[in-house]
Amino acid sequence: MESLPSSPFYAKRHSAICQQIPSVEIPFITDHKSEDCLYLNVYVPDRPADSTSGHAVMIWVYGGGFQQGCANMYDFSTLSVASNIIVVTINYRVGVFGFLSTGDENAHGNYGLWDQHLAFKWVHDNIVDFGGDNQRVTIAGESAGAMSVIQHGLILGNRGYFKRIIAQSGSTSSPFMDMDRDGFKDVQAVAHDLGCKTAPIDVSMQCLREKSVEDYLSVLKELGNKVFFGPRVDEKLIKINPRKIAKMSESRHLDEVEFFRTLDILSGFNANEGASMWHYMTDKTELETMQPTREQLRNELLPQLMKFIYEKVFADVLMQLVEAQYTDWTNPKDYKSIRLQIEKLIGDATFGVPAVEMARLHNVSSVSRNFMYHFAPRPSYQPLPSPSWLQGAGHADEIPFVMGAFGLLGVGNENAWENELIIKMMTYWSNFVKSGDPNKPEFVYPSWPQYSTDNGDYLVLDKSMSNESTKQHFYAEEANFWLEVFPDIVDVVHDKKDCGNETFTSAVSLVLALISSSATFL
Repeated sequence: MESLPSSPFYAKRHSAICQQIPSVEIPFITDHKSEDCLYLNVYVPDRPADSTSGHAVMIWVYGGGFQQGCANMYDFSTLSVASNIIVVTINYRVGVFGFLSTGDENAHGNYGLWDQHLAFKWVHDNIVDFGGDNQRVTIAGESAGAMSVIQHGLILGNRGYFKRIIAQSGSTSSPFMDMDRDGFKDVQAVAHDLGCKTAPIDVSMQCLREKSVEDYLSVLKELGNKVFFGPRVDEKLIKINPRKIAKMSESRHLDEVEFFRTLDILSGFNANEGASMWHYMTDKTELETMQPTREQLRNELLPQLMKFIYEKVFADVLMQLVEAQYTDWTNPKDYKSIRLQIEKLIGDATFGVPAVEMARLHNVSSVSRNFMYHFAPRPSYQPLPSPSWLQGAGHADEIPFVMGAFGLLGVGNENAWENELIIKMMTYWSNFVKSGDPNKPEFVYPSWPQYSTDNGDYLVLDKSMSNESTKQHFYAEEANFWLEVFPDIVDVVHDKKDCGNETFTSAVSLVLALISSSATFL
C-alpha cells in the first residue's frame, strides 16, 4: 500500500521547550514544557541570497550547562534580515532527560547531543526548501552550546553536515566537560530517591523508565547540585575524552582531530567569565559586597573554588602554586585585587585557557581558517548578573550583540558604542557564516587577523575599535601555567614522575619564586 504524504506542519508559534529545572532565573524557561520538545525555529530573510546556491545557514545551539535552556530564548530575526543569512535555533534534551548514563548498554547517554546531531542532519536534508545552501552551514553556540559544537567538530558522523564552527565562551577541554566523572553514582542517587533499587543496573533502569516526568522533577529539586548529568564517552557518538584529545594528538594520528582541522573555526570568550561560575557558590548579594582577606583566600575561597572547578582536592603545595600565580604582588592584601584575581582564576581555568587549547589543536592545519576574539566591554544590559566591581563583560554578555537585538528581554539601548559594536559583530559573524572569513564579503573595520599558534593573533571587541584592536599572544601566560606548569607539578606531587623529595621541594620552590617575582609569599 502506497504511503500518503505527511500533513504540513503550520509553525505559527513556538513549540514546547524540553523538561528541565532552571538553576538561575532566565527568560522563557517558564514556557510550556513537554517531552515532545524536539522542534526548531527557522529565520529566513525576505531578499535574494548572496549566492546562487542559496542563503548561508547558521544553526544556534543554546547554553545552560547542559541542564537548562531552549531555542525560544534567542530571536535571531534581526541578524537574519540585516545580514541576509538563514538562522536555525534548535531544542535538545537537557539534564537527566538528555544525559543520564549508566556507562553501558543499559543507558549510553548523550541523548541531548544526539538530538543536536539529528537537527544538523535535518537542516542538511531540508534547508534547501527554505532557500538555504546546505554546503554553507555553520554550527554555533555559547557556553554549553559552544562546548557542544566543538564536540560535534570532533565526531566523524557529522562529516558533511557543516563546514564551520562558532564557539562563544565554551570549549570541550573545559573542566566542566570532564567525562571521567562516575556518572553512575548520580544515576544511583536518583534511583534511590525515586524508590528504585540501585543494583543491578538493568533492574534500576527498568524501574527508572517507569517513573513519570513529575517524579523526576520532584526528586531533582531536592538533590540540586548533588547530581550532574552531562556528556559522556559512550563509544558510539563520543569515543575519546575531549579533555585528553589535544595531548593524545601529540603522539598519534586521530581521525577526529583531522576532521576538526578541516573546519573553519571562530572562537573566543569574555573579559570576566568567572563571575557566572562564582554565582553557583554564593548568592549575588554576598558576591557584590565581599571583602576577602588573604587568610580567607588561602583557607576558604581557593580550596572551595578549585574543588568546584576540578571536583577534587589538591595538595597544599599545589594550592600555594595557584595562589602565587593569582596574586597581585603590587598590593597582595587589598580585598579589591584579591576578588579580581579570584574571578580571573575561575574564568581562566574554565573558559579562557580551554578555548586557546582547542584553537591551538585546530591551528596545526593550514587547510582551514581560525579566528579568535576577546569580548571586553561591560554592556548596559547583562543577561546574567555580574557584580558592579567588575568592569568587563560577563558570561553571555556578547550574545545580544551577535543577535542584533540588545538584550534577550528586548531592553532598549541608548549608548552609541553599543549600537556600533552590534553592527560590527553582526557583520563579522555573518561574514564568517557566508565565507569562513569574518572580513568578507561585507567590509568591516578593523580587519580581523587569523589566529596562529606562533603569534596568538586575536581581535579585541570593545567600545572603541581601531587597528590597535588586533593583538598577539592571546592568553600565552595563562595557557602556559594551566597547560604546562600546573599539570607537570600535579604529576610530580602524585608520584607520576621519578623525582626525589629533595628535587621535588627545590623544583616547587623555584616555580613559586619565579611566579611571585621574588615577592614575599604572604
